[in-house]
Amino acid sequence: MIKRMKLVFYVTITILFLLVLIVFKISVIDSDKYFEMAVNQRMENIYTKKVRGKIVDRNMIPFVDTNSEIVNNNGVEFLTTKRYSDTSCASHLIGYVDYDFCGISGLEKMYDSFLKTDKKISVSRINDVNKSYVKNLGTRILNSEDGAMNLKLTLDMHIQKIVEEEMDKSVKRGSVVVLDVNSFDVLAISSRPDFDRTNVQKYVENGESELVDRSTSMYNAGSIFKIITAAAALKENMQDEIFLCNGYKNEDGTVFKCHKEDGHMFLNFEEAFVQSCNCAYYEMGKRLKSDKILDMAKKFGLGSKCIGLEWEEEGNIKTEKNKTTSDALNISIGQGDILVTPVQAANIAAIIANKGNGKKVNVADRITDQKGNTLHYLKQEYEYKVIDKSAAEKISSMMKKCVDSGTGIDAKSEIVNISGKTGTAQTGWEQDGELMVHGWFVGFFPSQKPKYAMCVFMENGKSSKNAAKSFKNIAEKIVDLY
Repeated sequence: MIKRMKLVFYVTITILFLLVLIVFKISVIDSDKYFEMAVNQRMENIYTKKVRGKIVDRNMIPFVDTNSEIVNNNGVEFLTTKRYSDTSCASHLIGYVDYDFCGISGLEKMYDSFLKTDKKISVSRINDVNKSYVKNLGTRILNSEDGAMNLKLTLDMHIQKIVEEEMDKSVKRGSVVVLDVNSFDVLAISSRPDFDRTNVQKYVENGESELVDRSTSMYNAGSIFKIITAAAALKENMQDEIFLCNGYKNEDGTVFKCHKEDGHMFLNFEEAFVQSCNCAYYEMGKRLKSDKILDMAKKFGLGSKCIGLEWEEEGNIKTEKNKTTSDALNISIGQGDILVTPVQAANIAAIIANKGNGKKVNVADRITDQKGNTLHYLKQEYEYKVIDKSAAEKISSMMKKCVDSGTGIDAKSEIVNISGKTGTAQTGWEQDGELMVHGWFVGFFPSQKPKYAMCVFMENGKSSKNAAKSFKNIAEKIVDLY
């Protein structure tokens, strides 16, 4: 009897001990697990939106991201998701998405297949047994970025901001493009006027062309094209020629004027470039004829896409063999039908700075996962010869003197040595009763060991002076930064 009672006692104690252990495990050790299970049984998704990959700069700094927050409006909680902030950069290049986060323009559209995902951003709330919202338990955002891919660009966010700040001050309509001379990567690219990507419809309706990407649009080249003509002339050994400028040249019954009405008189090859003498270049054009100038333009990449963007324009150079000398004279100074994009113009400067060798210009680097690991390479890398090293060095030297003592004097800096070429391009179009004249400045810096090539383009800027000043301002800030 006593043995049986002891057995019952020990069994009871054991059972109670096990029950205590189970209760302790449930209430203490596994409390979070069971609370989560209970919560999930009462959890209701009230809003979802798609996750989309980030677009980041060369240092993985985001240009665009998907940021979500819960907003309480008169007791009603809802999810707001923003992809673009008020200070977003490179709007025209990056483009924008629609309400469903699908790419509509720019790189958002071009790389939509990589950036889009089936993952969701959800707002969930907890209900009671009667499916009523339990306010004190709150609302939570469930954001799953696993599987989302990022687009890494060649751009440098810090240089991009320097460019955009200067444009907001001085470039009402136009473009700035900065290239790395060593790699030809695009470090910054910006177009003005800018637009608000959260309210695109108003720009579609007002017809003011804010949505136009001027960096990849084609414009009359003007005298920056003299770099091309100079390269063609050097190939034909014209470097020792002396030219006479009386302020005009009469050819085929047509008067072609120089920007200096009373003429530059006698100039050598270098002086003609530094002073941007039209008459000297008319003579070069007459001797070279159109085909040799245009062949050189093709070598510099004009007449074809530079970056390979879907919306990028090719520009225009005459490809047929022109019959009149007058055509050759117009082409020699970048007038007539010669049209270039700011990206192409920056590329011209980069080729000169790189001793006459060109490289593939890239803006998209690679596709990565959320940790930055490479999934797909996008860059194309190859190098090709455009002109002889000696010719490039000669033009480089002339571009330095153009800034030091010639038409590019407005770009002269006490902080960094700049080499460049001015361009004032007549368009033949009128705006508000006045002829539109574009202002250009293309060049590179520092002059001795070039690191950056840049183009500043001002649509209807009237002259190249302001473009040269903006070039200097940007260059000084970049070298101060790096």
